[in-house]
Formats: sequence, C-alpha cells, structure tokens
Amino acid sequence: MNVIFAMVADDAHITEAGKLDIIGVFGTIFASAFPARHPKMSLVMRFEVPSVEFGHKKSLRVPVVGPGGMEIAVLEGEFEVGIQPGYNGPKPPSAMHDQIVEFPDLIFPSAGSYALHIVVQGETKTTVPLELVKLETLKP
Repeated sequence: MNVIFAMVADDAHITEAGKLDIIGVFGTIFASAFPARHPKMSLVMRFEVPSVEFGHKKSLRVPVVGPGGMEIAVLEGEFEVGIQPGYNGPKPPSAMHDQIVEFPDLIFPSAGSYALHIVVQGETKTTVPLELVKLETLKP
C-alpha cells in the first residue's frame, strides 16, 4: 500500500459516484494569538492498494506532532480497502482508495512546524507538513 498523495484542507468528501472533492487545500495557518484553535481540518489521503490486499482491514493512526516532537492530537481507526463499489470489470492489479480524516477544534499551542504522520498497520507511510505562523498586527 502506497500513498499517492496526502494534504490538509478545509473540507473534503467522496461523492456517490466515487469522486473525491477537496475544498481549501492549505499548508500554513495564520493565527493572531496562541494557543490557536482551528475549527475544522481534513486530512485527505489517496492510497494505491495492490489486489492481494483487497478486502483487508487496515489500522490507521494519525498523530499531529508539533515543535519539539510534542503530540497535540491523534486519531485512530481502521478502514477496509478494495475496489470501488459498483465496479463490474475484471480484478485490477491495484486500486485507488481515498480516505478522509477530520480533526474538529484542533488547538495548536504555539507557532512553529507541525506534521501529520500517516501510520498504516504500524508503518509510517508519509508525513504532511503544516506551519503555524503568528500574524503580526499592522500598525498605522
């Protein structure tokens, strides 16, 4: 199982037709003060899954790690991989699997470099960087 892409966005969902809709991709959050609250952040991932893994459940752990290695949040769960529902063709050698994880009301204690680690079956597949920047007040 390989990560094709991973990003943070304001929102994302998978349509009934299996299309991935992503709204507001970002890599930096500007805040006027810290700790800073971000009301909703979606981690959007696309995996390429070999056919030998179709039908298997995978554990997913996504820790959000801040400056100094401090873990500020973690989401854990599992998902099943396979061919998109409704597919009628021959079994392909691999398939794409989209996964969305939402972080509501995430609190960032300070400015600095953060990362969302994508860990599948105990193996870190990739990390998504995220910068928190203090917004300076403009003086007249």
